Amino acid sequence: MRLVMIVHFTDGYTYSCYETFPVYYESTEKALVDFEEELTNALNKKVGEFEFFGETFVTYDFVRGDYSPDPSKFPEFLTIDEWFGS
Repeated sequence: MRLVMIVHFTDGYTYSCYETFPVYYESTEKALVDFEEELTNALNKKVGEFEFFGETFVTYDFVRGDYSPDPSKFPEFLTIDEWFGS
């Protein structure tokens, strides 16, 4: 499926922006599960960055203060039709 991954980057106070990335994945659910898996692997290895679908992300952009994954900070995956509001 052709999907759009929307990532919200913010420190919660001074900046906020959205970035969109085109991805090709079997489903939105599988993309989200695989994203969380890559993030968890990076946290377990204590590395500051990880790759997902050819893009490099900062590990700590997607965690809580205790460095556990924070699903509220995960990207949103939409189909092309959902993205265009069809």
